[in-house]
Amino acid sequence: MHARPATIAAPFTTPGAPAGLSALGTFAAPRRHRAYPRLLLRSSHPQPERLGLTDAICFMGLISDHDPLMAYNAVDVLLYPSFYGGFGFPVLEALACGTAVVTSNCASLPEVGGTVAKQADPYSPHAMALAVAEELENADDAVKTAARIAWACEFSWQRTAHATLAAYRKALEPAATTMATA
Repeated sequence: MHARPATIAAPFTTPGAPAGLSALGTFAAPRRHRAYPRLLLRSSHPQPERLGLTDAICFMGLISDHDPLMAYNAVDVLLYPSFYGGFGFPVLEALACGTAVVTSNCASLPEVGGTVAKQADPYSPHAMALAVAEELENADDAVKTAARIAWACEFSWQRTAHATLAAYRKALEPAATTMATA
């Protein structure tokens, strides 16, 4: 599969936070059965040591605005197990780099990741681990890489501005009609 150990990044999760614990659980489950890749995390926490993962985890520290792009391009899979949250920019940014993504099947993430990001239940480390294993098998697939990039290109600020303007115009139509007839 890989000449080097595969690398999974969960750079936006803190090990003690719910998403961080989900990432660690996802990573720990398969390691009990076979060799598994490295995991990049944002900050240190005692939990990886308790799970016997210290040899396979690299702590990245605080991430600047430019570091995520380097990480996305250096890893095989972005693991983004969020339980709630905003839009999901890390998912979209990783897809724009062509990087395989495993994310949650809740909040805005199914919409952001579409059919090109693998989605799983963030409350189930087993389900997330299966999704990671599947994405590792396909991480180097050129067709899937192109599909990830194409999907991310569908999201642009220009498109967002046009959609927002159209929504405002539609919302104001009844008010304009009512004012004209009054």
